[in-house]
Amino acid sequence: MKIKILGCHGSELPGYHLCCFLINDSFVLDAGAITSTLPFSKQKEIKHILITHPHLDHIKDIAFLADNIQSAPSAPINLISSQEALDIIKAHLLNNKIWPDFTKLPDPKHPILKYHPIKNNTPAKIDGLEIMTIKVNHVVPTVAYLLSDHDSTVMFSADTGATEEIWQVANKTKNLKAIFIDTAFPNKMQDIADKSKHLTPKGLKTEIEKLNKNVEIFCYHKKSTLIKEINKELKELCPQIKTIKEGQTLIF
Repeated sequence: MKIKILGCHGSELPGYHLCCFLINDSFVLDAGAITSTLPFSKQKEIKHILITHPHLDHIKDIAFLADNIQSAPSAPINLISSQEALDIIKAHLLNNKIWPDFTKLPDPKHPILKYHPIKNNTPAKIDGLEIMTIKVNHVVPTVAYLLSDHDSTVMFSADTGATEEIWQVANKTKNLKAIFIDTAFPNKMQDIADKSKHLTPKGLKTEIEKLNKNVEIFCYHKKSTLIKEINKELKELCPQIKTIKEGQTLIF
C-alpha cells in the first residue's frame, strides 16, 4: 500500500497543510489538502474520498476539487463515510448555499460527486482496497478507517479522544503494519483536549498501552502552532512514535 502525506496537521499555516492522505493514487483519506498540494493531472486521478468526519478541516477540499474536476468530468468521485457524516455534508456544505451541490451537477444523472455510505464494522471492497470503518470518540459522528490491500493493513484513528474499539480491532488484525493516530494538543491543554475529544501525548501514552502488538505508530493532527511542545512531550512519553512529514511517501 502506498500512502503519500499531503497534509498531516491539525491547523493550517504556510508550509503546514491540513490532514489529507493519498492512498494508491486513486483514494484520498480526508480532504484537507487536495487542491493545494496536487497538480490538476493528479487531482483527475482521484476516484474516492474517504471521510473520517464532517469538520471543515477534513472536508474543505471536497468543494474545491469538485470545482476543478467539472472542467474535465469523468465518473463521479465517491464520497465514502458513515451515513451520519454524509448527511451533515449534504445539509451544511453541498447545499447550494455554502457551495453548489455537485452531487447534482452538471446534472443528476452525471454528477461530479456521489455519496457512498458504508456501515461501521462491515468490510467493503472498493477499487482494490478492503475498507472498514470503526466508530470513535469525537464531538461529531466520526469513524476510524482500517484499510487493507493484498500486502498490508493500516489504521487511521481519525480525530478521537480516549477510545476502546479501535484497539480491540487492531489487536485482532493479523496483517496490521501501521497505525496513524491523532495527537492535537500538548499536555498543558488537557482540558481543551478533553472537551474537544482529542489526545495529548499523555493521553496517547495511555491509549497505545491498549495495543498488544508491535506495529509502527505515526502521530498526526498536531496543531501547527504547538508542534515543538507536542513533539518534545512525545519524545519523552512515547519515544516509539514516528514522525511523518508532508510530501513523504510510505510503502507498506
